[in-house]
Amino acid sequence: MPPNTDKDPLVDAAFVIGITAAAFLLFARIAVLAWSFLTQIWAVLVLLFAAIVSFLYFFSAFRQLWYEPMRTDVSLEGIETADLDDEPAKPEPVKVQHTPAVQEEPKREVIIDTDKLLACAAHWRDLLQPEEENYLSRQGYELKHFVPFGETHAQPCLIKKNKVESYEHTFVVSMIAHELRNYTKKVETFITQYPDVVFECKGKQYAVEVETPFGLPQKHRRLALKATENNKQYGSRWVFVATQSAYAKCFKRYAHTLRRNDVPDWIDELFAKKSPLKASHPPPPTLPP
Repeated sequence: MPPNTDKDPLVDAAFVIGITAAAFLLFARIAVLAWSFLTQIWAVLVLLFAAIVSFLYFFSAFRQLWYEPMRTDVSLEGIETADLDDEPAKPEPVKVQHTPAVQEEPKREVIIDTDKLLACAAHWRDLLQPEEENYLSRQGYELKHFVPFGETHAQPCLIKKNKVESYEHTFVVSMIAHELRNYTKKVETFITQYPDVVFECKGKQYAVEVETPFGLPQKHRRLALKATENNKQYGSRWVFVATQSAYAKCFKRYAHTLRRNDVPDWIDELFAKKSPLKASHPPPPTLPP
């Protein structure tokens, strides 16, 4: 039987594709190897060139340092004789402008009478030295604002509140005591048991009870008892003083009552025939306790 001479086209195509792919891969491999070789050769060449350049620079510097003689052909043309002098030129005197020294102001020496300050429960701030104000602040005095007797605007005041009475009560007691000291030195202030202010006028003792409206409904019994005791001790020579004028009528049932602004006139009437120890109504430099 004769051999089959018919050729399969698929087999021929596969054979051609296989041969072509193998040739391409072989060529790509050869190209990669060639590129790698050229890269390595290039790196070696670059290193070699850098070494040669470094050697040339080093050799040139070494030759100049050891083998070239010192130059003696320096020209002195244009150099003045004075420039060759060994002695240095004398510097020109510098003019110094003297600035007048600033004279410091002498420090002001302030003597603080601590006993006098602490003996008063209130002080007007505007009449205190800064050192006195700082001292009182360290001693527990606080800055409050109160309206002086007969005035309408509040003024700053350093005041120290006690454990029993309010700031307002302490301030009014201090103002009354100050007004009284314009005429007599026999003025005493108390916190408990006795009237708030006791003073002497024309050989007799007078008393002042300062009352605030705070807690008024709960203290009527105490007011009645206080009025009974003062009537026995002072007769008609004592008064209530209301710290707030609107509440003055609340105390009139127990005794003669003054509004706070009426106190200066009442004191003037008591001491009408006696010359004041000092001006009657100056702003108090310090307020008594």
